[in-house]
Amino acid sequence: MRKHLATVICITAAALALSGCAGAESKEDKAKALALDFAHSRESHDGKYCDLLDGRSANQIAECKKDEADLKTKAAANPQPAMNPKVSQTIGREDKFGVAVEVTQAGTQQFVAVEAVPNGDGFKIGKWNYADKADYGTDQVITKTLGW
Repeated sequence: MRKHLATVICITAAALALSGCAGAESKEDKAKALALDFAHSRESHDGKYCDLLDGRSANQIAECKKDEADLKTKAAANPQPAMNPKVSQTIGREDKFGVAVEVTQAGTQQFVAVEAVPNGDGFKIGKWNYADKADYGTDQVITKTLGW
């Protein structure tokens, strides 16, 4: 009986350990998710991206959200077709990640480079910028755009 109980405990412990590993999201996956959330929010002007920015004061976040609300009002007068952002490239450097997100809207292609910096268990945006068209398809979409 003790052998059976010990076996059940070992199997249960192994299953719990493996399920925890399978559900764990890698740092790179978290950085990519942050960059996609940023792209969606930035392009839709919903202001959610303002909370994703690292090192901002409450006043700066409030100002960011106000500016985004103004842009959303202006954009409502000229609606755009849905966009389809996707991660095109990721570069890890030290403890941060550079993520290039391709945003195609109404046939126009743009890349935004996002620097994901550690913040607790996740990431925040250290800096971001739209990449030069000449850098599309190269590492410079991230390195040059973010000044790495």
